[in-house]
Amino acid sequence: MAIYLTRQFLVYTLYGSLFCLSAFISQSLAIEKPFKEDTNHIHACRYFFNLTASLTKPIFSTAIANSDDDLRLKYRTVNPLRFGLAFDYRWFGVELSSQIPTIKSQDSRKGKTSSSSFRFTVNSRKISVLTHLQAYKGFYLSDKKFFYNPFALDNPLPKRPDLDSRMIHLNAYYYFNHTRFSNPAATGQYERQLKSAGSPMIGFGYLFNSIQADSSLVPVLYRINFPNMSQIRRVGSSQIYAAFGYSYSFIFHKKFFLNLSASPGVARFEVLESRFDGSNSGKWDLGFRLETRNSIGYNGEFFYYGMFYSGFWTNERLVSGNNLINTFQTFRFFMGWRLRTKKNLGFLGL
Repeated sequence: MAIYLTRQFLVYTLYGSLFCLSAFISQSLAIEKPFKEDTNHIHACRYFFNLTASLTKPIFSTAIANSDDDLRLKYRTVNPLRFGLAFDYRWFGVELSSQIPTIKSQDSRKGKTSSSSFRFTVNSRKISVLTHLQAYKGFYLSDKKFFYNPFALDNPLPKRPDLDSRMIHLNAYYYFNHTRFSNPAATGQYERQLKSAGSPMIGFGYLFNSIQADSSLVPVLYRINFPNMSQIRRVGSSQIYAAFGYSYSFIFHKKFFLNLSASPGVARFEVLESRFDGSNSGKWDLGFRLETRNSIGYNGEFFYYGMFYSGFWTNERLVSGNNLINTFQTFRFFMGWRLRTKKNLGFLGL
């Protein structure tokens, strides 16, 4: 489990605490009596603390697509690297992170994005639980018609500092082959996977996402291609989804690992479009989503390092006939150490 805190997270403290409580109750219900894992496949590392340093790069983009004319407006955030330091013991962990400042030339080319987030996760061998609140303000338009030169002093990329996005994401997954496959080893190196193994997984979740602006979501230059969206200033969507997937860890010499995980799913979603005159239009529909987690690195008895990637994509049909495509991605580079302890803490399964 890990809790990620940003400097602005107090904005969502009350709201996030409700979801944090629900996830904690789920974990408490999931604490089972110790069971015998296959020690040929898993080293549980029950008497170790984990101390991990990391660099994290979050990426979020939202696109309005006109499939008839094969056109797409893609808004992206400017997300600097974050440095984090995490402390983990079994299912409990805390991570503090701080943003690495951007250089002035980057700010002038793409603008700035302010963000706040609250994240609570549980990664046990049988289940994983996610509670995530995220807010972004300030986007730039990533368009093939605009050539972006990373060394230029000026900025040809249009900025949308008025764009505001909010997200709430909750999900839970169950792993069937938990005696031979270690989800904690694949996602956070809290355990060690000694031999290659995999597991089917099944999950469900809820996702809310909205994007709004002070003016139209579509710039004047593109309104001829998106005539039904020229008066729309906000699009919100909520979905309930079910997913089924598979996660497999390839192990080399008992210490090097490659984990590949994918879980496609079907979502029942509602979209709501809001106009300047105060009118709204909405619809219910079915949509598809894909979530993936991958990691590669070294996981020894006292030292580990590697790279972790997670992402999910949603594609929803709007009332206007266009599609709203959201992409959430996280790249994480990490290095950590295990410190041995002589006994259990003696509460909550620790």
